[in-house]
Amino acid sequence: MNAREKLVFAAGSLLSKDFRDDVSRPPRGVEEARALARFGALYQYAFDNVPYYRSKYGKAGLSRSFCATPAEVQRVPCLEKTEFGVNLTARSSWGVALESGGTSGPKASTHLGWDYVVKRYGMLLRVLYGLGWEMGRPISALHPVEYGYWNNLPGMIRRGEAVKAVFEFVQQYVIYRGFHNRRNFYYSGDVFENGSGGDALDQALRRKPFLVISRPDVLGYLVKRGLNDPSRREVAKALVVGNLTVLPAMKRVEDHLGCQALNMYASTEAGYMGLSCPRSGEWVHVDAANYWVETDPAQDNEIIVTDLNNYGMPLIRYRTGDVGELSARVCACGRPGPMLRVLGRKGRCLENERGKKVFDADVMSFFEDFPFLWAYQLCVEPGGKVAARVRAGEALGGRAEKALDEFCGKFGFARGRFRCDYSAPLSRSPSGKLQCIVTVSP
Repeated sequence: MNAREKLVFAAGSLLSKDFRDDVSRPPRGVEEARALARFGALYQYAFDNVPYYRSKYGKAGLSRSFCATPAEVQRVPCLEKTEFGVNLTARSSWGVALESGGTSGPKASTHLGWDYVVKRYGMLLRVLYGLGWEMGRPISALHPVEYGYWNNLPGMIRRGEAVKAVFEFVQQYVIYRGFHNRRNFYYSGDVFENGSGGDALDQALRRKPFLVISRPDVLGYLVKRGLNDPSRREVAKALVVGNLTVLPAMKRVEDHLGCQALNMYASTEAGYMGLSCPRSGEWVHVDAANYWVETDPAQDNEIIVTDLNNYGMPLIRYRTGDVGELSARVCACGRPGPMLRVLGRKGRCLENERGKKVFDADVMSFFEDFPFLWAYQLCVEPGGKVAARVRAGEALGGRAEKALDEFCGKFGFARGRFRCDYSAPLSRSPSGKLQCIVTVSP
């Protein structure tokens, strides 16, 4: 253990007696009964300490007495993101609020008690150590410029968010930069229009980092377009997080950077819910020790998550808006489930003439085989027509039309429903992410 680690572990252990376990204990081998008992304890705590939950559960015919079985869990009403506007914070919980959906559009605020802030940091260290990282080895992270601390500081001051300003400074500049040796490199919001992130990626790679962290849509686009210096291949691992990815895209990152690419399923609201391994492909191993994860077959298998640790602002059966597959399968690495594969977003899919639904993951996997298509988007228009937004420079010689012919043939769509649009800008989500399938409002 080096000097940096000794300081971090000493401080973490002072703040939480479980800190070392949170860092070192592997998230596996958790019995369902134990996880259900933790779900029941969180439910009762929320019932006692969050008036909104008590009212909501009472209207659903539930009481404080709760026998946590899989069937009973499904009786608990789900939490929608629209409900973040009400006060879900437990009484007497003191901590910090983290915002998600932050690059543009509406934001949602998640309250973390200070005890959970320390625990979540321990869980992050467990992820990093699981990748083979050692504290102090260089990490480079790519972020949209809107995430920059100094860009957001004036707004935090105007809103009187002094605690948050101090917290984020300590997180970014003391812990990440000082102890982790992590540097952030920023790209502009038009990265998919003009490749403006190429310089940021080259600067990130110039440090010869052990680990590169990025959203998969951005990193995949930059390497597919060849905007990085191909001679810089000293990266050991690439961790993609914050948006959907598929195996062909991960393989492309590995080929271009000469590294191993891994996928993490995480969110600001819930934390680090799952991580892939070198043999799991698109699937991630769910951290069943800390999360109760379900899917709702009535809503395209929407992923529903309960964070078993957040008592400051309990997230109980939170609808993530993602859709996916949940399986008890045993991974090729030998580790048993649960395992999760994200397919896209709820309500955003294409339906062919036979009623079969095609999600973002299907679209992304297909078009990864066309290296000249750097960025693309299928926009469902009123009436069911679909416009394939493609940059004109990527469609020379009718290549985009031919790719669309093959797509319709493979997935059973009538070709007449689809057309190429070479002029419309690519649409981004409220948090700045590029989505393969979007719906155009009338």
